[in-house]
Amino acid sequence: MTTSTDADGFAHVEGGGESLDRRDLLVIAVVLLLAVAVRIVFSRGIFSPDETNYLRNAAAWLADRFVLKDALFLHDTRPLMFVPVAWSFAAWGVSEMTALMWPFMASVGVVVGVYLTSRRLLGREAAGYAALCAAFFPLLAQESTRLLPGVVMNLLTALCVLFFVISEQARRRRWLWLAASGAAYGAIQSAGELGIVLGLLFLAAVIMWRRYSLWSYWPAVAGFLGVTLLIALYYWAETGTPLFKIELSKNVYEQVRTVAPHQPLYYSRLLLKPLAGGGGVFYLAGIGCLAALFDRRRAALFIALWIAMTFALLEFGSISLTEYRPLSKEVRYFSVVSVPMVILAGYGVLWIRRVATRWQRGGGGVFSTGIVVAVFVLVALTSIITLHSQRERVRDQRTNLVKLRDHVRRYEGRPIYVTHWLWNTKVGYFMRFEEEYLPSGYDPYHAVHLESADSTSMNRYVQTLKPGEPMGPGLLVHDERLFEISQGETESWSIGRGEIPEVLARIPSEWRLVDRVTISERFVLALYDIPEGAVWPADGEH
Repeated sequence: MTTSTDADGFAHVEGGGESLDRRDLLVIAVVLLLAVAVRIVFSRGIFSPDETNYLRNAAAWLADRFVLKDALFLHDTRPLMFVPVAWSFAAWGVSEMTALMWPFMASVGVVVGVYLTSRRLLGREAAGYAALCAAFFPLLAQESTRLLPGVVMNLLTALCVLFFVISEQARRRRWLWLAASGAAYGAIQSAGELGIVLGLLFLAAVIMWRRYSLWSYWPAVAGFLGVTLLIALYYWAETGTPLFKIELSKNVYEQVRTVAPHQPLYYSRLLLKPLAGGGGVFYLAGIGCLAALFDRRRAALFIALWIAMTFALLEFGSISLTEYRPLSKEVRYFSVVSVPMVILAGYGVLWIRRVATRWQRGGGGVFSTGIVVAVFVLVALTSIITLHSQRERVRDQRTNLVKLRDHVRRYEGRPIYVTHWLWNTKVGYFMRFEEEYLPSGYDPYHAVHLESADSTSMNRYVQTLKPGEPMGPGLLVHDERLFEISQGETESWSIGRGEIPEVLARIPSEWRLVDRVTISERFVLALYDIPEGAVWPADGEH
């Protein structure tokens, strides 16, 4: 096998690829051990409504009762988020641990994909640094023990980029690698819709960075269209329309169009506060970006361009093409930049080492090695502090959810009314092992949604608020913080199949406040004891 290097320092490998040697395998093994340890120590567990949706779908798929045409949410159209979980359930039983095996393995796979991609783009040393950054990067580690689409999208992104880079270096079978890259990109839509939009930015970066004519990339387009066609055929077979997801997305947009409050420069502030999400990796990526500009390293500039466009979309993008509706912003949404971020961070560490080597006088590289060790000590510390604080925050939320569940238990036999559908899923999930609350043979993963439950299951414990109807004795779970946000946006806020009525601001004085449970900054639950004979007033009544 022979190699040649062009004027930009980009290695072309005869035969379509460069095999790994023992040093590469040793680095990968050590980094994977670190990555696994970090993810196990700082595991977070399932607690969000999105995750319980995927659990419900996984159990339904396992029991061969999943019906796509009954989908209420986009979560139901993401098979890569629940089919592998169903397989895990089938192999090792139903538990939180088996549900999390898929995202855990996906997160570890991202680390390997980052190393292999960096190895080809920037060399072995930068690849080792990038993989270490990926091992500790909080945005990757925190989702490894949660059932969320970010880590799966990152795995597919890593594969898409790796196959593309291999195709750029390959002398033979380039079309095959391009097709695989396009197929990996197409599969992202089965994990999360945002990945497709961000993938377009990757394509924009490719167009500016490419080494061949645009026509030569047709296999990648074919790979993407092939996977998309298969997905459309699946929708057609299950629902009667190949555009089912698009039609569902329109309904979802109408439901969530007022949810996201405007948060200007949210991610810009996040980048300046490493303990809020990214540890020291954010700063290293910034150094890598500057190094790419100074060195005019074409491969690094390609990654920097990709990050810049992705950042701009997340920060300033809109969920509508006809009106400006800012994208909802959360720390975990920023995890989609993980792959290019850690690759560029690895290049930043390489640049720091080279600068330190120029400064040292003798010492046989001890000074530059010490600088690199110090850098990673800081990265590890900031990442560990970030992961620890996030884990404690989640533990507090889970503790409060158990507190909410305990309140529900005291109302055994009486209805529980909720003012937002997600509390159906949360209460249902945290009651999943309370056998005295569940009928014989009841499957909590299937019926955590009120809409899919019958009168013998969760309707007994969780009911949707219905203004104007008799309430009787029971418990009201009212999300005060969410109501404040909704009222600040519109007069009536659409949620699921109902609306938060305006009268919630005037809860009858005879309803006793049982407790106020703070789940998070966005969710503050007020629990009211509804007296016997009470009737919930319709909107507009005083």
